Amino acid sequence: MKRLLTLLLTMILVLGAIPVTAFGASAEMTAAADTLYELEMFSGTGTDSNGKPIYDLDRAPTRQEAITMLVTLLGKKEEAMAKTWTTPFTDVANWAKPFVGYAYANGLTSGTSKTTFGGKDLITDTQYLTFVLKALGYEVGKDFKWNKAWELSDEIGLTNGEYPTENFLRGDIAKISEKALSTKLKDSNAMLLRKLYNQMAAELWKNTEKSISVASFQLPEAIGKTTLTYDQAYALVGKDPAVIQEAVKTVGDVYQYMIAANFGGYSGNAFTPWYDGEDEHWGFDAPGYEQLIHNYGCCCGGCANTALYLLEEDYDEAGIIRWIGGGNHTINYVLKDGKYYVFDLTDYSGYNRYDPAGEVTVLDRLEDYYDLMPTEDYPRDEIAILVAIQDVTVNPPSKFGKDTAELHFPTGYEDKVKVIYPAEDYSLTFGDLTIDIPMWNTDELDIPARNLRYDTYDELRFQYRNEKYDMTIGLRNGGFCATEGAKFGSLMRGSGSTEIYDVLTGAKLLEDGYTVISDYTVTSSNPAVFECEKLANGKLQITQRQKGTAEIYITYDGRTVKFTHFLFTFN
Repeated sequence: MKRLLTLLLTMILVLGAIPVTAFGASAEMTAAADTLYELEMFSGTGTDSNGKPIYDLDRAPTRQEAITMLVTLLGKKEEAMAKTWTTPFTDVANWAKPFVGYAYANGLTSGTSKTTFGGKDLITDTQYLTFVLKALGYEVGKDFKWNKAWELSDEIGLTNGEYPTENFLRGDIAKISEKALSTKLKDSNAMLLRKLYNQMAAELWKNTEKSISVASFQLPEAIGKTTLTYDQAYALVGKDPAVIQEAVKTVGDVYQYMIAANFGGYSGNAFTPWYDGEDEHWGFDAPGYEQLIHNYGCCCGGCANTALYLLEEDYDEAGIIRWIGGGNHTINYVLKDGKYYVFDLTDYSGYNRYDPAGEVTVLDRLEDYYDLMPTEDYPRDEIAILVAIQDVTVNPPSKFGKDTAELHFPTGYEDKVKVIYPAEDYSLTFGDLTIDIPMWNTDELDIPARNLRYDTYDELRFQYRNEKYDMTIGLRNGGFCATEGAKFGSLMRGSGSTEIYDVLTGAKLLEDGYTVISDYTVTSSNPAVFECEKLANGKLQITQRQKGTAEIYITYDGRTVKFTHFLFTFN
């Protein structure tokens, strides 16, 4: 069976006839190779009599092997192998030509002469560290010296003083490469593995996303036009957020990019830090460029920050509309030619997965939004206070008082926060930010680890493996229903540990009025992805073994319901 990340990044180092050194590979090198091999990111020359891989870690690596690894670390393996490249080099092995061709065409490497690449020449530690630092976003001459790459690699934790060395081995390649995957990108909280994962997700999403048309999103023409084609948007995936920002010119472009990148939706409290202090509770959503790197908006505030970042200086004004009570929500607006266009990025992403039915409210004045806002999902009569935060590039920190009786922003926002609807006895105040919130008005990108989701090496490797979802199967008014655990609920409509949905209609149900059933049968169309187990008292446990979609069928009294891990559908 293919392991989890086969399609993510298959790093295959093809070995040539290279001399054996007098030094053997360390246990650390072997462990790194084992990890990469487990993830199908590294393969050796064959297997031994026991079927274990032979890594040849005690051999010296060549330039063409190193270029192969560099291109793969950049997430460009598929692109490299999909094209026929022209180079002036006459000494590149056939297996390495796609990688050398890509690297040469994109200015990542040059030859040893006008016609030679030196493919079988051995590569030094400095040269390979330079390659890896480039993959992490660092620039030669700007961030580090080409002949002293180890100084920066030591500083960022990629290496630990073991280089330079005269005996650079294949084992060093494995060790550095494995460590690089869990090393943060330049100026980011995201690891290299996160970037590669995002590119893989976009690649897997391709066949679906091309059928999604931004023109179907009911965006007004004034903000819905796209300057990006799908292919242009897809080419931006994995680029520095500043490059994406420069290319995105309209709200329509925001959605075009989100579609191409398979930009994720809600992730609970992930990447949305809340900072607690004595008698204080400040909240802050990470800025848009971090949301782009991680490739999920994490919540309404994170999605709003993404739009703010991408649309900076593209409209006469851009800002946030936010309310407390009535569902507590944060959305965007832009001002163009005297009209305000209010839109909710989560209408099209997250659970809705680019549902074109989202609404855009067009206003002459922001003060009119309370009277005209859609109320299907966010009851207007339950809102305690609704504010517009005008002309900002990021949703500022805030804190709530007891029972949401107060909304408090940092000093300096008095002229930017406009109250659209105040409820009785509600106060809006401003004061000093008394808690140190990383990333707020600072260049320090340091989100507490507890707020990051799937951004440690092990978690990202196994994020889809062995997740368990528990529910209780029942009937209500003749239709199937299921209580959803918080985890499984986050993958279907709604969330929360006690919500119940009628599978026939998709409507939310009350706890009373349903009957638990135990004598049902359950099957999975692909147990390798979703494995099902009936437990006592109507309980059903579904274990996700690997990433993918499988249909799960529940049959009771001659009727069958089919559902996937995204949405219940009746069959």
